[in-house]
Amino acid sequence: MHAPPALHDVFGESPSKREIAVVLAFGIGAALWLTLGLRAESSGLPWWRLVIAALVITDIAAGCVANFTRSTNDYYATRPRNRWLFIDLGEPWDGVRFALFNATPAPTHHVDVSDTIDAGIASLREHQTYLDALSEPTDPDTFLRGAASASGEPLGLAAAVTFELVGL
Repeated sequence: MHAPPALHDVFGESPSKREIAVVLAFGIGAALWLTLGLRAESSGLPWWRLVIAALVITDIAAGCVANFTRSTNDYYATRPRNRWLFIDLGEPWDGVRFALFNATPAPTHHVDVSDTIDAGIASLREHQTYLDALSEPTDPDTFLRGAASASGEPLGLAAAVTFELVGL
């Protein structure tokens, strides 16, 4: 499928029907979700401001998703001078080189959190909504200090967070 030249910046030159559908669905869906979700806050605004807000939200959300489509990336790969359209991205990104996973059976890296564990516990205590949503009651001190102590002990540390680095 070939996109009209006016839409090349968003969709590239030959997006698939699936790419177009995903971009439009995400953009329109985000606008509906925000507009309907903020009904109480926006009830006093004139209708035309709500329409403009919905269009701006659709444009931004759809643009964010379009940046990750094959067609758009292919379009900009052949037009480096047009990269300015992507706000403050600088040079093209080569992608993720690795991922770090916590609580794996074979950690390859660690961070000593012995001096900062209390700050982490205090921070988690401030997220009561998160704690209330857990399936079981959880005490932040018991949860974090227990996990950090268990991870730190084999390393000779009072508390640590371990990670497994996986190259991509």
